[in-house]
Amino acid sequence: MYPNKNSELSALAKKFGTDKATDNRTNRFNYLHVYDLYFDRFKDEEINILEIGVRKGKSLSVWKKYFPKARIFGIDIDPNCLDYQDERVSIVIGPQEDNSTIQKVIDLCESETGRDKFDIIIDDGSHINSDIIDSLSFLWDSLEKKGIYVIEDLYNSYGFVLPERKYPSKTSSRKIEGSPQMNLKNQRKDFDNFWKDIITSVDDSTSNTLSAHVWDAICIILKT
Repeated sequence: MYPNKNSELSALAKKFGTDKATDNRTNRFNYLHVYDLYFDRFKDEEINILEIGVRKGKSLSVWKKYFPKARIFGIDIDPNCLDYQDERVSIVIGPQEDNSTIQKVIDLCESETGRDKFDIIIDDGSHINSDIIDSLSFLWDSLEKKGIYVIEDLYNSYGFVLPERKYPSKTSSRKIEGSPQMNLKNQRKDFDNFWKDIITSVDDSTSNTLSAHVWDAICIILKT
């Protein structure tokens, strides 16, 4: 298993200008080089995709082009992201840390597709460890069998998360527990303990975690 730098996904990412096409710091691969290894089996399937963190909508364009039969759902705190909706893309506005936001997108998926499950979930949201951990816990049962759960930008999990967007949000102003003097400071130990639990679940015969893979700034979790 080795990333293909000439992958169709990476070419699409560069075409549409998503930052997912930026080479990582250590191995000069970008996210889409890696995703090509995992997403190819879904390419021509009628799947449901959830992306937490829509931002400028450029990655939505990548998913639409690469997965021509997919229904795509997004979550973001910016109401302007509603502009990216069309016949195949639906957006829920709300903060990631609020489980009612997550539940809304699950309900929306079921109402629009007849299925309350996603085949691919990509967390590119707040990058706050507590949100990452809670979202995976809440969404795991809504990941389809043999589905893929991706967490992006893990370099944020070991230090500060600096809010780039200026519109009002709960995320941009709240403090992380255990760090009363700093806004948005992640604790590495929190993510390390979280990752240890995932690895342990792979070895648990009663678990439905098939495998867990770590790449530069990404982790990918596969469901049985």
